[in-house]
Amino acid sequence: MYFSMDLCQIESGQRYSKRLNEEQVTNLLRATCQCPHQREQDIKNIVKQHRFNSYKVVKEFRINVREDLALVDARVLTPPTLKYHGTGGESKLALGWKMIDGGKVQFWGCLCFARMDPTLFCQVLVTMCQAKGLV
Repeated sequence: MYFSMDLCQIESGQRYSKRLNEEQVTNLLRATCQCPHQREQDIKNIVKQHRFNSYKVVKEFRINVREDLALVDARVLTPPTLKYHGTGGESKLALGWKMIDGGKVQFWGCLCFARMDPTLFCQVLVTMCQAKGLV
C-alpha cells in the first residue's frame, strides 16, 4: 500500500539522520544544555504530569512507572599518579616538572558531573595539561 505524504507523520522519538537547520540546533541545545538540578526537576515534572501508570498500554503490560528517580551507588575515584622515566629510573611527576614528549590530543570532550561551571573546568584542565607538556 502507498500513502500520500500529507497523510503521514513522523512519530516523535524517531531518529533523524539529516542535517539540522540553525533553529533546530538552537532548540536542541536549549533543551539539552541544562544544569543537572534543572534537568532532574524537568524529568520529575514530566513523569508527574503525564501519569504514565494510567496509560492503557502500561496497565496491559503490568509496568509500574515510579515518580521518583532511581538511586545508584557511586564513588569518587582517586586520580592516577603520573609517572615518568628519567635517568634515575621511574619516578612520580613532581610539581613544576614537564613531560619531554607528552603527546598531542587532537579531539577530546568533557563530561563534568561536578557542581561547577564546566567551561571553567575545561579551561583549567587545558591550562594544566599545557603546563605539563601536553598539547
